[in-house]
Amino acid sequence: MAHRQIGLSYLVEYSGCPQSILMNEQHLLSLLSAAAELSGIKPIHEFVKSDISGATGFVTTPDASYSFHSFAEFGYVAVNIFTSRMDLKIQSSIDFLVDELNAKQVNWQK
Repeated sequence: MAHRQIGLSYLVEYSGCPQSILMNEQHLLSLLSAAAELSGIKPIHEFVKSDISGATGFVTTPDASYSFHSFAEFGYVAVNIFTSRMDLKIQSSIDFLVDELNAKQVNWQK
């Protein structure tokens, strides 16, 4: 049986980010939502939870999901993106978050 690609998945790691940004869970969630919109989707559900080490958040749509896990003490946040749409501008999202997170380094894989 031939493999049929039904979606794309990305893992993006941002490091060297200021702790002040990574400890503000509502700001992180708004950045993730804005990144999703930049790619061409409209978020319909958002959720964030934080503790003393960082935050975890999700932005979902019928076509995609964005999630993040931050570790403020290490200046690190991982963002996972899954979409079933091939026409989204994912690179726009990645670049936006590099700037807004003030990341010194970014690594990503598809």
